Amino acid sequence: MTQMVLLTLLIVFDTCYGTSRNLKIDLDVAWSEWSYHLSDDYTQYIGYYEGMTDDIDIHSKIKAQYLSGINNIRHWHSVEPLKQIIELDEIAQAYANYIAKTGKYEVGVPNSAIQLIISCRDVNEDVGKTLPYELYSNFDKGDKPFDFEANEEEMVKMQNVEGRRVSTCIIWKSSINIGIGVAKTNEIICNKNTQRGPFYIIVAAIHPRPSVLEKFKENITPRNLVPMIHDGYFQNLEKEKERDKSFIRYKMDSLFRNLMERVLEKDVSIEKKEN
Repeated sequence: MTQMVLLTLLIVFDTCYGTSRNLKIDLDVAWSEWSYHLSDDYTQYIGYYEGMTDDIDIHSKIKAQYLSGINNIRHWHSVEPLKQIIELDEIAQAYANYIAKTGKYEVGVPNSAIQLIISCRDVNEDVGKTLPYELYSNFDKGDKPFDFEANEEEMVKMQNVEGRRVSTCIIWKSSINIGIGVAKTNEIICNKNTQRGPFYIIVAAIHPRPSVLEKFKENITPRNLVPMIHDGYFQNLEKEKERDKSFIRYKMDSLFRNLMERVLEKDVSIEKKEN
């Protein structure tokens, strides 16, 4: 009982003031929250890579690509690179194993001490390379791109658009550590629907947790366009937007064809009935 009260107080304290910045304390909180919310023994998900026993080289490659991509993006914003920590690797891998093993992609576990970024992508050896840029590109989607020169209040509003909460986590200045976990599964449950794979589950555990109230202006720095242009970010963004438009056109064309087929079928049936 006393332990649960202390945990609750730590969670409330963190929500209001941020993490303790003590990695050991925050890891203890994170593991305790796992046990409390999932009612499951986390130790059974530690020490292996679900679905990737025969793909250890790919597992290492994806992790290295993911870390390199995030730190390159942080370089665009002139913030220090994230340092990979074994203890954070362990918790990230445990979450990846849990999702891959149970199929429960929408874990929904609040983690007040460590920021979790959970992604699911089709099996692709370069997924670790492309994923960080996909997550970051949310800044440039929607009706209005994110304004990195805005004031605190405007930034808070803008980060609630197009999945930008994840994007801000990647470049959050005061975050200094990261752990990465990768697992593989043949199916996941998303929105109560079973999706067939194979998929990679990629989990990043970032510490200290970025979401600190009224700290956006302090932690979201303007971006340097020179390295972004050099890396081809905006060119790739335009290509992605064109692919999205083509996909929407294809979907709309398909819907239109299906609708017309149904209308024609209805007309034919009426005509036969009248005859």
